[in-house]
Amino acid sequence: MRDYRFDFDPVVPAGRVVFEVYNMGKTVHDFRLYPLSEDVPPIEVQVHGPYRISITPLVLLPPAPPGSRQTVAADLVPGQRYGLLCFERTGPPDDRSHTGLGMASEFRAGFAGRGRP
Repeated sequence: MRDYRFDFDPVVPAGRVVFEVYNMGKTVHDFRLYPLSEDVPPIEVQVHGPYRISITPLVLLPPAPPGSRQTVAADLVPGQRYGLLCFERTGPPDDRSHTGLGMASEFRAGFAGRGRP
């Protein structure tokens, strides 16, 4: 994680995946992994659009201070869509969610995704 983006391999495999989550930013971030059904709009639409569909996280790590590292394993279903989100906030004066600043990414397990190598 960096300040306002997730960096991950362009292909996230299906099956048991170990996520090594490093906060390389200058602010606190959290890591949430959500399975996305096909009826859920693209994650960018969910974040910036007027309507939201409620979804339950598969992985929810506690807030991570700058320089920290967390490790978590998750079983990813082949072909399943997943969203990575950070819901920490910038605080005053603008108090914006990190999701709206770019910490919202999507990938499909086992396929080329939108990660930044």
